[in-house]
Amino acid sequence: MANYKRASVVVLANATGTQTLINAGSGTKLLWTEVADQTNYASETTHFTNNTFTAPYAGFYQIAVSLYFGSNITVSAGFITLIKNSNLAGGIILTQGMGFIGAVQNASRVLKLAAGDTISVYAAQTSGTDQTPDAINSTLSIVRLGNAS
Repeated sequence: MANYKRASVVVLANATGTQTLINAGSGTKLLWTEVADQTNYASETTHFTNNTFTAPYAGFYQIAVSLYFGSNITVSAGFITLIKNSNLAGGIILTQGMGFIGAVQNASRVLKLAAGDTISVYAAQTSGTDQTPDAINSTLSIVRLGNAS
């Protein structure tokens, strides 16, 4: 039973709605407003501070990011990437181009983390102007899937 409970780590956050991603920038650490930060189906904990997640247990973690810039924005290029312990951990590079309107950038990865590993999220966009991710529709979710062997 202990392993089942230890598998329960959930962090949910929304973009602050105040951060600007510079057009054609090199990447900016994303700022989040925490919605939930829970372990073992209990009360809130502190696994997500200063816009950085710290894994409380070793295991496989699903990390999903969605950035929404608005219904009339055209993004021609951009990326979302994960930084693990200050090193590139992977992400996704987007090159929509060709009139992709209603700009949404999405990325999802499963990472094997050790207890104490940290994850931060960085993003960039190219749309012709600076953009601010929407605070309601831009989300970060981190869920521990299970033990790592």
